[in-house]
Amino acid sequence: MENIGHLQMSDNHGKYDEHLQLGKGKIDFHAVARKLIDIGYDNTITLEIFTKNRQDAGKSLKYIKNMP
Repeated sequence: MENIGHLQMSDNHGKYDEHLQLGKGKIDFHAVARKLIDIGYDNTITLEIFTKNRQDAGKSLKYIKNMP
């Protein structure tokens, strides 16, 4: 855990780095969040959402905040 200082998150369909809104690709972010909690990660996460719809970054933030 001490080797992770910062995370960058976006979703994709597994072929290349698409920088999609979270929840729009194949990544299981609930599993990612559980693992980060398990290892005690408490540093920054940057959402790297590079879609044409500028609201997708805000939707990704809402997606993260509403996780159980």
